[in-house]
Amino acid sequence: MKKNLVVIISFLSAFFSNGVYAQPTPITLLGSFNPAETGSLCGIGYDPGAARVWVYSCSSTNIYSYTPAGVLSTFFAKPGENANDVDVEMAPAQLTLKNITVPEGQLLFVNGESGVADIYAVDNVTGTVTQTLNTAFGSSHVVGGAYHPLRHTFFMVQDNVPSASLENMIAEVDPITGAVLQTFQITSNFSVSFGDLEVGANGNLFVVSSIEDSMAEFTPLGAYVKRHALPIGVTSLSGIAIDCVAGEAWVSSTNGTVYHLGQMPGGSTLSPVITAGGPTTFCKGGSVTLSVNAPGAVSYAWKKGSNFVAGATDQTYEADKSGSFSCLVSNACESVLSNKISVTANPKPEVDFTQAACSGGSVLLTRTGTPTTGVTYKWKLNNDNIGGATNATYAATTSGSYKVEVKITATGCKKVSPSQTVTINCKMGDPGISFTAEAYPNPFTNKVTIKTGGNLQQPLNAKLTDYCGRLIREYKSLDPATLLEINEPLLPGVYFVQLNAGYEVVKTLKIVRTE
Repeated sequence: MKKNLVVIISFLSAFFSNGVYAQPTPITLLGSFNPAETGSLCGIGYDPGAARVWVYSCSSTNIYSYTPAGVLSTFFAKPGENANDVDVEMAPAQLTLKNITVPEGQLLFVNGESGVADIYAVDNVTGTVTQTLNTAFGSSHVVGGAYHPLRHTFFMVQDNVPSASLENMIAEVDPITGAVLQTFQITSNFSVSFGDLEVGANGNLFVVSSIEDSMAEFTPLGAYVKRHALPIGVTSLSGIAIDCVAGEAWVSSTNGTVYHLGQMPGGSTLSPVITAGGPTTFCKGGSVTLSVNAPGAVSYAWKKGSNFVAGATDQTYEADKSGSFSCLVSNACESVLSNKISVTANPKPEVDFTQAACSGGSVLLTRTGTPTTGVTYKWKLNNDNIGGATNATYAATTSGSYKVEVKITATGCKKVSPSQTVTINCKMGDPGISFTAEAYPNPFTNKVTIKTGGNLQQPLNAKLTDYCGRLIREYKSLDPATLLEINEPLLPGVYFVQLNAGYEVVKTLKIVRTE
């Protein structure tokens, strides 16, 4: 029981209105009514779904429900002992109280009159108590409570009557066990006589008191945020119920008045929009950053199709798979699904290749994997592209490390195969293969032309050496049907041109440079 009912409200109101806490505020007074059935009010709750205001008159035997216009709707006996340290709360979301599920919109009654506070779940129609949670918080002076839908806990506030170590104490309580999870005092910023707290859309706690002319805002961890001035004439508040979707609040006063407030601070209606930070179509292995813009959002949950993505709870999400993505954003009063963005991660081709047995001086390399149509090829020897090697097969005549790059024409997605070592260890023993080579003019003065003939189907390599076998220049990947012109600045003397197909020397020509 309160030690006394403070009678200095008018003085405090005049003091604060003279500028101590004066500051611009958007809070407005939308209306008020005085319930005929009640006197001094100690608690208030609002059910936006049914558009009903629930109030409790201090030490009354009944809880009353009214329309927003103040017309009596229903009433029934309050649970627990006779009390003026109480609160009326409507479940803002489905919750578990002790061991039962309490649906959104069900009446909750907090009785903190004696000892620790009790929370009752009450049927809105019959007044039947469906569950009682005896909490571990309270020193006979718990005046308000609210369920936090983001933290899934109850917050309770104690008035300024207990000892200095307990006065103006806020506690966070487990709704299943009643255990106290944390406490913090607000004495240095706010003092509570008759009063209450409520959870705003931003997840912060808004506290009112019958001896304060403003409401105070705190984070759930106890950090002071600011005061919010109340409209002129709204005084002696004992309870608060926030309709955060509408951005409004219903507050009760010890003078028996119910006030309807507009432009309530703490958040606004959510309108989330997601955008992509780059192209939403890319090749597998790539990604795009999706970002959600949702002022006032407190939490994020990304979805792919109809399923939530495990662990995706940041404001951005890196999408690397095909699908339709959206984000469910939430504050303490609503959850809203954003627009959808389609992401396409095009597949890369399967790519590998096989080696046939060495035959006729070459090894046939054949690409494997799908798709086999609508693709282009690039064969590589020692990481260099092989000129003209753009088919699904390639006859390798030179030992080395080979790869093949395959690109899907329609999407541009490409992939390079693992490298394979190819060894040319066979000779051109096929009697059906012929090869000729001659040099002219020979002897020569400035340049000599090497002309080849026959039906050799593989590239040639040529080495120009001096009479002692020292390499002067090497010519690689020559078409057997191409003329090779040698116009090196050679000194007069004897030189050799060695023609190779793979590891096999197919012809050696002696050439003479004259003066």
